[in-house]
Amino acid sequence: MKSKTIFVRRQKTLKTQLSQWGVDCYLCDNPTDIFYLTGMQLSLGRLLINSRSVTLFVDGRYYETAKTKACCNVKKMAEKEVLNLLSSSAWKDVRVVGFDTSTSYIRVEKFKKQLQTLRKTRRLKTPYRMKGLVRPIQHLRAIKDASELSLIEKSAQLLWKGFLHAKKQLKVGVEEREIALEFEFYCRKLGAEGMSFTPIVAFGAGSALPHYPTGKRKLKKGDIVLMDLGVRLNGYASDMTRTFFFGEGKKELTQLFHVVKEAKQAALDLCRPGVPLSKLDEAARKVMRKARLEKHFLHSLGHGIGLDVHESPNFRTDDTELTAGMVITIEPGLYLPGKGGVRLEDMVVITKTGHRNLFR
Repeated sequence: MKSKTIFVRRQKTLKTQLSQWGVDCYLCDNPTDIFYLTGMQLSLGRLLINSRSVTLFVDGRYYETAKTKACCNVKKMAEKEVLNLLSSSAWKDVRVVGFDTSTSYIRVEKFKKQLQTLRKTRRLKTPYRMKGLVRPIQHLRAIKDASELSLIEKSAQLLWKGFLHAKKQLKVGVEEREIALEFEFYCRKLGAEGMSFTPIVAFGAGSALPHYPTGKRKLKKGDIVLMDLGVRLNGYASDMTRTFFFGEGKKELTQLFHVVKEAKQAALDLCRPGVPLSKLDEAARKVMRKARLEKHFLHSLGHGIGLDVHESPNFRTDDTELTAGMVITIEPGLYLPGKGGVRLEDMVVITKTGHRNLFR
């Protein structure tokens, strides 16, 4: 477990954001966000934080552990405990409660009722108000600290070892699922807690499907091979895609490969602080457009990665400027139905002066 100092620092950062978000406190129910802020891995919990207080609510399974390890106040998950906290002096001025819009409707409504009960009990004239915020903690998580960058790099290193091992197992007649299982077994043996996602191993025409379900197809000479893999290590995800030919590839697919490789490099060349994500996307598309292949690009150029394999920044919905400390993937792909597809994906750390590719 990381030093408690890291989590205290993150909590302080969140506290400084509350006024900017227009809220007096923040209600956090997302287990990954709770882990980021407290270091506690929970399947169920609730964190309430305002400018003066941070309290973690857990059920009986986690209570004793949290009391010892959490760097904040710990209470049992009970309505009485929540109401007692909100009635305390540290919470007397709280009226606007922020929450992540991805929080379940049922949990938000339950908390609203608790606030209504509290208002009646305290006979308050001013009502409490809930304010939905879009991925507020994820935006904080987008900038990784030094300890996170170290853990992400170790996850990427393990992934690379697993990929090289899996690639060595390729031979005529081997099934896609055998390679996927070999990759997972090898990485788990070396300490992986799990996979970032179900490994994708596609031979031949199956590579034309971006979310191909790895199956029983057997490898043949001349097949194109696509491997999209990721592992979790120390809580952090990694993600990489490689496409190559098992033998001599068909001319149409080798052309596809060279276009995707050039598109990836065009985007990578722009990876530095201050550059908006849209510029990276346009640079990759420009290469595809010149080759008259852009219509075969079926997904976003990349995504943020960290505690979640897909997190902020989001290439589809954000036009965020790159900032030192961000970790993103760059994964252009082109897909010809019934023939095959090419996707190349790297993980990139944005540095103060440029970027560092974790797979070079």
